[in-house]
Amino acid sequence: MSTSKIYILFLIFLISLMVLSCSEFNAENPLIYVKENMSYEKDIKPIFANRCIGCHSGESPAGNYDLSSILKIIGNGTDLKPNVIIGNPYSFLLVKLNVGDDNHREWIGSEENFQKLYKWIVEDSLNISQPLVHLAGPMDVHSPNFHGQDIRKKAWSMESCKLCHGADYGGGSSESSCNKCHHPNPEECNLCHGGKDGAPPPDLNDHTETSYRGVGAHTIHLKGSEISEPVECEACHIVPKEMHDPDHVYSAEPAEVVFSGLAIELGAEPVWETQTGTCKNVYCHGNFPSGNKMNAPLWTGYDPNADSCSLTCHGMPPVDGKTRSGFKHSSKVPQCWYCHIDVIDKENNFYDKSTHINGKADR
Repeated sequence: MSTSKIYILFLIFLISLMVLSCSEFNAENPLIYVKENMSYEKDIKPIFANRCIGCHSGESPAGNYDLSSILKIIGNGTDLKPNVIIGNPYSFLLVKLNVGDDNHREWIGSEENFQKLYKWIVEDSLNISQPLVHLAGPMDVHSPNFHGQDIRKKAWSMESCKLCHGADYGGGSSESSCNKCHHPNPEECNLCHGGKDGAPPPDLNDHTETSYRGVGAHTIHLKGSEISEPVECEACHIVPKEMHDPDHVYSAEPAEVVFSGLAIELGAEPVWETQTGTCKNVYCHGNFPSGNKMNAPLWTGYDPNADSCSLTCHGMPPVDGKTRSGFKHSSKVPQCWYCHIDVIDKENNFYDKSTHINGKADR
């Protein structure tokens, strides 16, 4: 047999051995250490920095293979073929570390480091086709990978978003602005609370039914009605100035009810009864004696189509007796306009609803 034929057979044997060895790795060495997605900056670059670039960098890198940047890692070798091919377990770099001389496998540091590199190349597509931050379905609200769910899992930390989208979320290196959907930016209330008003519904668990406490009567308070202006969140809650203020995103649910502003006008002393789910003695609902059920509407059982005047604050007309202003109402005067002509007309339409439920008794 000629020398050239022997050389060819020997070369075929070596290639077969390499392929078999790689196959053995895939079959006998599952990725038992690494479950999460890998990225070059976070996971791979530190391995090369600590274990490899001492020799594989500079003007004359060992083996003419520079591992100091992702472009050089992927680049062509002396055979003019890429050293790393996306999704290919037989990429030269993996083969060299897996079946090459013992020093290279030892230099990578550990079996876990090798598996990280393997997963980054084979399963995570070099963190190019499937980035670390956004897995499949980041814009699909029904996907487990929806970006809102991802942020929630990170305890509402937005720092990873800023890395690509910029400190102001205006686009950054990704050239994709978060502010197109989240006005004026993702740290506004509506990031978590939903709706253009920045509060429920939906609640933090995506419920929209009024039977849930996180939803309840929020809508009628936020939007107002034909007889009243919207109620500010500060009337019932402590509203943070910044998203990550103490006792906000990291506090226990549900949100604490703390009355102020309009809720305590004219000396009202409101209380929130957790067991019954009612606000009692709130100025907005009449501040009548606690025994009067009209001033304690159910938070999760309100009827937006009901007569809100007689349901929550006062009858139509009010019951006999002196009001907080000292004026004595009489059931003999059935129409509001008779005394409050500057506020309401004969059809019970308010000229300016901001003059109603505002802490002042207009005549």
